[in-house]
Amino acid sequence: MLVWHKRFGRACQVYSFSSELIIFAAKGKTNITKSNIIQLEGFMNGAKKYDGTKVHPTQKPTKLISELILDCTKENNVILDCFGGSCTTAVSAIQNKRNFICFELQEKYVEIGNQRIDKAQQAFQAENRNLFEE
Repeated sequence: MLVWHKRFGRACQVYSFSSELIIFAAKGKTNITKSNIIQLEGFMNGAKKYDGTKVHPTQKPTKLISELILDCTKENNVILDCFGGSCTTAVSAIQNKRNFICFELQEKYVEIGNQRIDKAQQAFQAENRNLFEE
């Protein structure tokens, strides 16, 4: 379990949580390569906007999630996000050639997440068009 201490933003107001938990679990041997993930830019800067408009109250920076994905998984692995929100994990998975499963209960965020996933898939396909045409 990683504790993400957010130094900036809404989470640091009086009587509110200034940290979030990131639960890491893996089946079998892990592929963790970095020893100090808390030094990453996304970790140090909290929930600042890295990817345009913030569309969910607890949205994570794609850059941070991508770093975790790259550090702990291999291409084509499956990443599970039980609290999908705006689907930042899914977007990061697509960008890094991973598969994903996300759950979200609120219909508003399911729609937003699906839009973000579609956009990420289109961008990925455009970047890799030569691979798909062969």
